[in-house]
Amino acid sequence: MKKGFSLIEVLVAASILSVVILGVMRVNDNLLNVEQGFIQSQDSMEVLGNAKLFMGHQLSCIATFKQAKKKRFDGKPYIPLIGEIESIRNFEDNNFLSLGEKYGKVELTGLSFQPRKGYFEGKEFNNERGIIDLMIHMRGVGKLKRPRFKRLPVWVYANKKLNEAAEIQYCDSSRSDMVNFITESVMARVCQSLDAALDPDSKLCVFGSDQEKRAAVKKAERLQTSSKSREVSSQSSKSTVDDEMVLMYLMKTMLEETEKKKGD
Repeated sequence: MKKGFSLIEVLVAASILSVVILGVMRVNDNLLNVEQGFIQSQDSMEVLGNAKLFMGHQLSCIATFKQAKKKRFDGKPYIPLIGEIESIRNFEDNNFLSLGEKYGKVELTGLSFQPRKGYFEGKEFNNERGIIDLMIHMRGVGKLKRPRFKRLPVWVYANKKLNEAAEIQYCDSSRSDMVNFITESVMARVCQSLDAALDPDSKLCVFGSDQEKRAAVKKAERLQTSSKSREVSSQSSKSTVDDEMVLMYLMKTMLEETEKKKGD
């Protein structure tokens, strides 16, 4: 007759097994956190890329800063050099990136701006050019709620009269190339939606034929018409991110082609 395990041996074995299982679970949790952190990092970079895209556009940039508009003692409105905003606007003055909205695995929690140190420090200046830093605060969605912060420099022109607050006049979009601001992954997605391929050197869409290019131009026209004919909410803007970028890309390339033809 074989002798069985004693109670002490069973308890010891159970304890060892519990330690091993807990170790495996902890390693698994750490791996999941690393994976979530990587995805959140990618999503936060894409939010930054989208912000760069629209802040590089004159109309979108000034529409964004206008949300912080204040009034002087005489009732005249002005755009201050320091402020907080609720969204980044697109070139048709609709919300594109809004506070409280989720973009992939990150949530936009804060948007503020202020002059970078060394700019706009005089007591009085007229049409001075300098950098405003747009601070983008985000937080992870899900179990890993890690805060994330991105700083976006924006070139603007500003005025300041003696004993008055400085004000932003307009954005200097000549300092920004909108297409270069688009991340390669976003640009590849834009080209794919146009049935084109991304040229890794020029970061532009390459069409297989003139017919495909004409079809892309027609798509831009349809997007422009549909965006003007509807009131875009923050939710619908979020769901048409690709359309917005396709439209801006095509508008820019068509403009360049028009200027080139004028030069010829």
